[in-house]
Amino acid sequence: MNIAGIRNHFANWREWEMNPIVIKELRQGVRSWTVTGMLLLFLVVLFITSLIFLVSESFDVSPNMQLGGTMFSAFMVILAGASIFFIPLYTGVRVASERQENNPDLLYVTSLSPTRIIFGKFLCSAYIAVLFFSACMPFMAFTNLLRGVDLPTVFFILGFLFVVVCAANLLAIFFACLPMSRPFKILFVIAGFFLSFGTIGSLIGLSFEIMRSGVGAMMSGRDFWIGTATALGIGLMIAGLFFVLSVAMITPPSANRALPVRLYITGIWLLGGILSFCWVTQTGDAERMYAWTVPTFVLMLCALLVTVSNTDHLSLRVRRTIPQRALQRFLGFFFFNGAAGGLLWVGFYSGGAALVSLIALLLLGKGRTV
Repeated sequence: MNIAGIRNHFANWREWEMNPIVIKELRQGVRSWTVTGMLLLFLVVLFITSLIFLVSESFDVSPNMQLGGTMFSAFMVILAGASIFFIPLYTGVRVASERQENNPDLLYVTSLSPTRIIFGKFLCSAYIAVLFFSACMPFMAFTNLLRGVDLPTVFFILGFLFVVVCAANLLAIFFACLPMSRPFKILFVIAGFFLSFGTIGSLIGLSFEIMRSGVGAMMSGRDFWIGTATALGIGLMIAGLFFVLSVAMITPPSANRALPVRLYITGIWLLGGILSFCWVTQTGDAERMYAWTVPTFVLMLCALLVTVSNTDHLSLRVRRTIPQRALQRFLGFFFFNGAAGGLLWVGFYSGGAALVSLIALLLLGKGRTV
């Protein structure tokens, strides 16, 4: 590699390090009162809540040994509600406003790649989430001094909430990138508003269950970290899928949109199968393969609905990237735009998941009867 190539390599790395989308979004967020006002309101609610708990406790004669846990639960509800309601909504509205055809802003006139645009939007939403969590963390850490909750539980639940908020941000970006008119997007916002209630309720219920189970004492066990790593891996794979789909939707129609999406689905299909097979061999329960087979069929069904609407006419830009060798050309047929290759791709992975699950059920079933 020559000197010019090395300079270009480090220049590209520096561009990825300083994503201009993040700078643009954060600058606009600081200048507007939307983020600042919501953060100030969030701090006021946390302060008033803590003041109410401390003042009410001062009137009790006997000390409350669960005061810290009760305050932590209240702070957790406030943090989950503010994060799930505000941050995905703010992120989705920002992306949807630039996605409208009558507002040809960043997504239409920039020279940045679609991947960098979506990644910058996600980083901005993650930074806002970090801002809210860092504002709430001193209040939650203070509850450890009042007894009723330990610091490992505090940080574990905070990390769990942060991952869920980041996943919700990617979901909001995905819906904002859908090629729909403004009335349909307004309907999606209303549906997402009501869906947030169920998400917050489930999230709070799961957090309460984590507190009652004594997660701080369970951290010394191997099974706890295996289950946590499995859940985190599944969540990251789903979040990554929404990221790739968002990138594909803002990619120009003349490009090969299907390639990154199908490659990513192939990767998570293989990883999901290996993970399910490891759980089957570890527990001896062949029905755990359904945790891989059922999502595969659901995902392939959604892919089938998109594939049948495609056309087999490839643009000149895509035809230039088709490999010339026979084997590469055959494999590329499954990963390029077009309905024919997409149908074969869907059929191969659906049939492969069904066949592997059937073999696992037959083999382990025979092993149990012996």
